[in-house]
Amino acid sequence: MSDIGERDETVPVSLTCVSCGKTETIHVFRERGLPDRMDWECLDCQKREDPEERGPKTGSGRPQDMLEAL
Repeated sequence: MSDIGERDETVPVSLTCVSCGKTETIHVFRERGLPDRMDWECLDCQKREDPEERGPKTGSGRPQDMLEAL
């Protein structure tokens, strides 16, 4: 069981898959300074065999490009 102080140090971040649109919420330490929403590629889409299906819908998919868009 976690301490209440530990929960205060984490914040929710919504991850949205750039390929299929699936959304997940994770909790990260506040000190990481991540935005409330981030684009990513879910594990299911990463496992697809056809590389044409794996490409992101917009942008290059590089983390640098995603942060610039914010």
